[in-house]
Amino acid sequence: MIPKASAPDTIRLRKFALGTVHEVADAQNVVNMIIDPDGKGLADHWDKTSYMFLTGVVLHTMYKARREGRTASLPTCPPR
Repeated sequence: MIPKASAPDTIRLRKFALGTVHEVADAQNVVNMIIDPDGKGLADHWDKTSYMFLTGVVLHTMYKARREGRTASLPTCPPR
């Protein structure tokens, strides 16, 4: 579950179960919403590769933010 943004242009990532067995699944859920917002599935090699890469980026960002004593956030896209 992604918490509501505190600002209209960011998604704050506070609800991650960082440091638990659920952290990868939490990151994958966020990445899945970014790469496959319509829920149609990952169609090709590039979708699947970007899914794996961005999962790692999200986890890296979460751990880096925690180390720096801040809450990680992702920019949001304007409505389509």
